[in-house]
Amino acid sequence: MTGSNAPHQRKLDNESAVEARFHDSDAKRLRLAELQVGLAFFAFILIGANDGALGVLIPSMRLHYGVDKATIGLLFLFQTVGYLVAAFNSGLLVEKLGNRRFLVLGVVSFLLGVGTLSLMPQFMVILIMMLPLGFGVAIIDAGLNT
Repeated sequence: MTGSNAPHQRKLDNESAVEARFHDSDAKRLRLAELQVGLAFFAFILIGANDGALGVLIPSMRLHYGVDKATIGLLFLFQTVGYLVAAFNSGLLVEKLGNRRFLVLGVVSFLLGVGTLSLMPQFMVILIMMLPLGFGVAIIDAGLNT
């Protein structure tokens, strides 16, 4: 290499290093975006499975708790009320909490509701826990669709 080409070659090497760093950064962002989309799909699958499972469990829950169809139908009403409360307040909550904390609130609410249901407590407790379950579903729904 001649002395006159050495500074030019170093400049090319520096540009290649900068391009490599940008390429690595873009690849990491792409992997993160793919992970986020995958987790969002998984969350929606869990929400759908939860909604579908409740309908299937109605006959056995009626027998376990000894309640009629109208009383067991309150489960859907309470979940809907929780959903609507979150849906109507989601914009305000995102502004105050930010999207990350907003989603954490939704996941915690959802898990609190589902976790309590899995313990099969008294029917009144299940009714009350349908509120945070619906609340969590609405927050996850809104947070992942923004």
